[in-house]
Amino acid sequence: GSIVAAVVCTRTADELEALYAGGAEGVCGALDLCFFDQASPLRKAWQLLSTGYLMDCNQLRQALVRDVGDVTFHEAYRRTGGILNIP
Repeated sequence: GSIVAAVVCTRTADELEALYAGGAEGVCGALDLCFFDQASPLRKAWQLLSTGYLMDCNQLRQALVRDVGDVTFHEAYRRTGGILNIP
C-alpha cells in the first residue's frame, strides 16, 4: 500500500492519467513492480533459509528509485500539490 501511495503522490494529475490510460497492462509496463527475485520457488526457499530474508533490499531500493524517484515529501507536494489522507 505504501508503494502505491508513493507512486500516486509523486506524479502530477496528467502523469497519473497517462499512467492509468493503458489499464492494468499500462501500469505494469510503466512501473517496475518486480521487487522479488524472479528465481524458482526452490531458489527462493534456499535464499530464505541461507540468508534469513526473501527480498533483496538493494533490489527493492533500486525499483523504488526508478518508480518513485529520490524525492522528499515536501518536494513531492511542491511538484504535484497532492495530499494523501488515510483515515
